[in-house]
Amino acid sequence: IRAALKNLPKDLADTYKRVLEGIPEYHKDEAQCILQWILFSFKPVTIEMAQEIFAIDVAENIFHEEDVTFGFENKIENVVGSTLVRVVNKNDSVWAGSTKELQLAHPSVKEFLMQLGRNESGFYINEQLAHDFIGESCLIYVIHYGNDVDKVMNKCSYQFSRYTAMYWFKHIFAGRKNYDISNLLLDQGADVNAQGGDYGNALQAASVNENEGIVKLLLDHGAYVNAQGGFYGNALQAASTNRNEDIVKLLLDQGADVNAQGGHYGNALQAASEEGNNAIVKLLLDQGAHF
Repeated sequence: IRAALKNLPKDLADTYKRVLEGIPEYHKDEAQCILQWILFSFKPVTIEMAQEIFAIDVAENIFHEEDVTFGFENKIENVVGSTLVRVVNKNDSVWAGSTKELQLAHPSVKEFLMQLGRNESGFYINEQLAHDFIGESCLIYVIHYGNDVDKVMNKCSYQFSRYTAMYWFKHIFAGRKNYDISNLLLDQGADVNAQGGDYGNALQAASVNENEGIVKLLLDHGAYVNAQGGFYGNALQAASTNRNEDIVKLLLDQGADVNAQGGHYGNALQAASEEGNNAIVKLLLDQGAHF
């Protein structure tokens, strides 16, 4: 009894560490995968999504459609255990028709995972690397379904299809390898003008995130500089909220409508004015922006 008592976990962190150490070697990649998704997905991860996530081989850049198995709720417990992850019934889920979401069992699980060192239990969680991984996973899935983001968007029966089409670029911009991954997607024939997500399209997202390299890449692959939609209405207004004159100049040189209306600020000039970006205000006025 004394020996058993001495062997009890000292605290929650010790409990979680033992759970990770107890994950079989053949399940470790799956455990790392699903933990990253739960931590950094922009929408709740449902059982239906996880079924397809587990069929993606990032190392080989392949989506094994034949490996998608349905009704595998028990597999989650086998992979990571209920101490770390729980399945929650959510009748009001953001995804129509889904009823079960994967969540961390307790807020302390996230704190523990984010503090893991590289060599502890074979697991390492890093936010930027996780976004890289999720972004690559999304692109592999998109490319698998016809190399066309529009086709993925139209596969409305698949929750994961909608997620990958709407959020691939958001993960990419949050990661480290965004240029290389975006180039991979575009070389595979993805639609640079696909609509979806908070920013409406990839060009607007790249503009607001001040990623000049991605803006150039998208424009070189045919992104429509005056595409409408999203929070800012268009890429020029998005770029005008920041202090990156080079992106604003680039968009204007590519034919951006300096007086385009819509979006949160109404137009690019109002966006730059409200954000106090005087240099961009002058630039827009020089290009014919109306008061």
